[in-house]
Amino acid sequence: MPFFLDGTTTGLFILAMIGVGIGSLAPDADSPDAAIFHKNIRGLKGSTRKIINSWIGPFLPIFGFILKFLIYIPSVKIIQFLVKKDKISLQYKVTETHRGILHSASGLIISSIALLVYSSVLMLIFPQLLSTKAVLVFNIAFGIGFFLHLIEDSCTVSGVNFSFPISKIWLFKGEIRTGKFDRGTGIFESCLVGLNVCYFIGLSILEKKTSISTIQLELIVIILVLLSWLIFIRLSGVKRLT
Repeated sequence: MPFFLDGTTTGLFILAMIGVGIGSLAPDADSPDAAIFHKNIRGLKGSTRKIINSWIGPFLPIFGFILKFLIYIPSVKIIQFLVKKDKISLQYKVTETHRGILHSASGLIISSIALLVYSSVLMLIFPQLLSTKAVLVFNIAFGIGFFLHLIEDSCTVSGVNFSFPISKIWLFKGEIRTGKFDRGTGIFESCLVGLNVCYFIGLSILEKKTSISTIQLELIVIILVLLSWLIFIRLSGVKRLT
């Protein structure tokens, strides 16, 4: 923990990666046997399995049950109560079901705010363990991972309704089938791995005083990642349905 939260670039980077990893599995807390409830993520192989299950795996059940019992279920109950009391009017009925409220922009906002509140309370209780910078980095990373999960699921045939439960104005579906290997997803994964490798190689080159600054390199990598996502979304046949 001192290494993760020492406030240095390395410590915050690792903390951010853990946050993104947990956030990328968080929306599935609405599923009874989701990966976020297990220390070991199924389906991973080789070095990827060792890294994920060693660094992120131990934290997953903690956040899985926090999300389910302290955020997800209470959110569903509160929304149901407000609808019953005619305080709000929704197009969809909110229930405890997979790809419901957590698979939407509303779920992202609710989860991010709730987790920020919980982590801030812990920071006040344990100021020597958690810093403001660490809490902010983790929560921002969590939100990014959460959003990436929704983007990925919008590429599948089941799709994602970002505007749930208010309307279906932002309902997106693709052609990728969950659980089945697709050549396109394999190429996309390899592309992202390649970008990561190039990034770290680029950092080592920068140490030799090249004309490119660290910030410029990071911006180039971010742009390439965004372009890769846009290409993948296009190849996945994602369409907005009305």
